[in-house]
Amino acid sequence: MMTPSEVDQMPQMRTIGYDSTAVTMPMSVAASSSALNALNQRTVPGSARDQRACAVCADQQCLFGHSFAMCVYKKWTYKPLIFRSYSCPEQSHAQWGLKSSRDVLMKRRWDVFISFRHHRSHCMRVVDFCSLLTENGNNTDRPTSTAMTAALGRTMRAAVVRKFGAPEHILIEQGFPRPSPAAGQVLVRVHASGVNPVDTYIRSGQYANLPALPYVPGREGAGIVEEVGEGVSKLKAGDRVWFTQPITGSAADYTVTEHAYELPEELSFSQGASLGIAYMTAYRALFLKAKAEKGQSVFIHGASGGVGLAACQLAASHGLKVVGSVGTDAGKELALANGAEFVANHRQPDYVQVLMQRYPEGFDIVLEMLANVNLTHDASLIAKYGKICVIGSRGEIQINPRALMQKESSIIGVMLFHNTPEDYDNMGNEISRLIKEGHVRPVVGKEFPLEELAAAHNEVINQTGSLGKIVVNID
Repeated sequence: MMTPSEVDQMPQMRTIGYDSTAVTMPMSVAASSSALNALNQRTVPGSARDQRACAVCADQQCLFGHSFAMCVYKKWTYKPLIFRSYSCPEQSHAQWGLKSSRDVLMKRRWDVFISFRHHRSHCMRVVDFCSLLTENGNNTDRPTSTAMTAALGRTMRAAVVRKFGAPEHILIEQGFPRPSPAAGQVLVRVHASGVNPVDTYIRSGQYANLPALPYVPGREGAGIVEEVGEGVSKLKAGDRVWFTQPITGSAADYTVTEHAYELPEELSFSQGASLGIAYMTAYRALFLKAKAEKGQSVFIHGASGGVGLAACQLAASHGLKVVGSVGTDAGKELALANGAEFVANHRQPDYVQVLMQRYPEGFDIVLEMLANVNLTHDASLIAKYGKICVIGSRGEIQINPRALMQKESSIIGVMLFHNTPEDYDNMGNEISRLIKEGHVRPVVGKEFPLEELAAAHNEVINQTGSLGKIVVNID
């Protein structure tokens, strides 16, 4: 917490006022007129010091009122922050927001992780807005107050994780709070949800940025728009969509997202649920990070999996020479049918030698799905000035840097977290266009009902020789 001297050094922030006659808040956080007036004066009633209080809950101990403001002032965040006014859709907290679709990460001093997007989406209970801010860096998601939402009759069925650990910790709950879309967001009635390895890392607690408990798993899906928030003009209720990075998790009857795109009639909802992570990851790796161009060669590890098949289709549609590796004969046939000209079996001990003999100049781009196993091989397979894009890794690996130096090749990490809103929209619209033109056809592997999400988590992390995308059907 900030010291009084640090508080005194802070610039005076814009006064945030409430209309006590118009604001409806739970009794537990409702303030008297005097308290509201004191809040507008940035003081806490009865305080010995003229200390600034939180602009939302009037609590001196609230991290929003201190560390957040201080970190902004000292520029301790990982990117510049731009403030703007916005209208709270529930009329229950301050008219003050952050113009950014990225999460705000403040680690140097306060070790606070704030998902401001999420706060703006769940403002039915003022106290929740501030209780979301924790000091352990584990905040990304938090549902609307269960009691408040249930009282209004807005509940849904959802897969819920209330304790990090084994897949058995996933519970199916019938009365979980149903989210509401804020400005720029859409509420989607989910028909299918994709399952990815990262879902298992988060559920087990082995991920860098963990959501606050409880949370709903799932980072992609497809369904029908139920409701649109203020400012949304490209979509309307009833539209078929696929989406990525939902704010409230996709393994539920409903979810809220800022990144939803048209799902052409040519694709099923299960196929649509395969797009949000796999295709956007492959697109980001190929075209935003590796800067792939027509005529170049790309080697894709795990070419029969979700990201691998997406990369095969996207690379082939842009005129690249596509080569892959798989672990089964069925996987080989699948990769060849989706754009690859040659496919090696990475279970064969000499597969690297086979590739080097067939492609002696190496590959301009390598997409790596399991870097802790393959990165040393990639250094041998990459061409001069080539780029190795690391999409997945489950551990550490030691390599000889001279292998990269000799070719002036580079290793690039790829994470969707770093997409800007413009990146998402550009990729989403381009992928939808490729669907209409017949270049993109997601391959769905195993499908599970929502009640068997735990089994789907086991499958996605333990499968060998994967074929297509694992999907959970919600309806």
